[in-house]
Amino acid sequence: MAFFKKSGYNYSENLIFNAFIAAQRTLTFILLSPFLYFSKKFWYIGIGFYYLFWLVYFIYAFLQFFGEGKLITIVKFLIMYCLLIAFVQVSAISIVYLFYF
Repeated sequence: MAFFKKSGYNYSENLIFNAFIAAQRTLTFILLSPFLYFSKKFWYIGIGFYYLFWLVYFIYAFLQFFGEGKLITIVKFLIMYCLLIAFVQVSAISIVYLFYF
């Protein structure tokens, strides 16, 4: 959220916005889960579409919420997304290393 500091929204507004779209993402996955269960042979196709939809929706939501230029908002989101993935991976590896080695 540091990338969107100049947007005029405070921390709590950013937190509520991200919580709202994360809840929508969770609800979408809950609705998609029965289809993934019954298509056991090709479950990865459904997951791929889910992540693609999630990425496009988050970019769309960020564009609508922050109202900055399209390119700059997309670049900021992609940088934030890459940092999130790196942080989650490092955290997961650290937890596994802490408890299993």
